[in-house]
Amino acid sequence: SKWTNHQVLRDCDFKGGEIGAFFDSGISDVPAGSDSAWHEIDNCLFHQQTVAAVDMDHSYGIHVSGGNFFSNRSTPVGTGIRVRSVDGAASQHIRVVSVKMDGWVIGVDIQGGSNNSITASTFEFCLTGVKVDDRATTPAPGLRNSIGFCKFGGDAAGQAGTVTGVDIVAGATDTILIGNSYVGNDVDVSDAGTNTLRV
Repeated sequence: SKWTNHQVLRDCDFKGGEIGAFFDSGISDVPAGSDSAWHEIDNCLFHQQTVAAVDMDHSYGIHVSGGNFFSNRSTPVGTGIRVRSVDGAASQHIRVVSVKMDGWVIGVDIQGGSNNSITASTFEFCLTGVKVDDRATTPAPGLRNSIGFCKFGGDAAGQAGTVTGVDIVAGATDTILIGNSYVGNDVDVSDAGTNTLRV
């Protein structure tokens, strides 16, 4: 989906391939004033994608909700939701609510996005539940992202590597962690960010 607004994906099943659903403002060739914004992904099943189940490049206000179940192979591969900033333009106001992430290398990967929120979601058998990055290669800071009332837990299918609930990378600023629970991780929260608020 490119240069579009207000699309709804509901009760869909995406199986296999590199990417399940892709949203892109096409910042390098986008007409002035255009973007990709305010889509809704509701009650969809994504499984066995090798790169990302949902990939958002320079997108705004996308709402992923409604008990979505994201699953992958027994060996963690790919990313559940990838929120990317492109050419200095940050993805913003992405809302992930009440989803189930199961078996990804990273459940939700915020690469330089700002003002995004992950709420009331469950992450199991992921090597990293949520990663917040400042995307150093693109001048778009990981700023004011919030993760609240989520559960992070479960052995990542016995795979090699450190199982981490939340990974906040150096350069990410003002991340908010509130009311989360952590069970069975090697590291609950890895925090190299600045001004992280933990409640």
